[in-house]
Amino acid sequence: MPRQTNQQKRKTSLADNVVVSNNSVAAGIRRKINALMAIVQRTIVSAQQYKVVDVINANELKTCLEALHRSFVALDGLSSALDGNHSQSMW
Repeated sequence: MPRQTNQQKRKTSLADNVVVSNNSVAAGIRRKINALMAIVQRTIVSAQQYKVVDVINANELKTCLEALHRSFVALDGLSSALDGNHSQSMW
């Protein structure tokens, strides 16, 4: 049986590192998406509180909530695509 050279061993280990690296990149992206989704949710609650204390009016709240909803849906689509669930529309 032929022996593997160091170069062949390195190629195998480099390929293994790429897979691990891609998994860690995906995990990092997933954490960022989750953090951004949490920010959007907290911002929605804050905007509603600002409306209660008359810092913003109803039209500004509506505009704000629509933009935040679009952002949340886009992030949710990215999260689904990252998880491999391509059945949902990304937008």
